[in-house]
Amino acid sequence: MVFFGFLFSTAPLSKDDARLKIRKTNEKLFEQAYNTSN
Repeated sequence: MVFFGFLFSTAPLSKDDARLKIRKTNEKLFEQAYNTSN
C-alpha cells in the first residue's frame, strides 16, 4: 500500500497540486506504517 502510493508520487503529473496532494498522502502512509511497525 505504501509502495503503491510511492510509485504514484514518482509518476509524471501535469499539475503540481496533484503531486503535492499525493506527497502529503505518502507522508501520512509512511507515518502510519512506521507507527504500526513499532
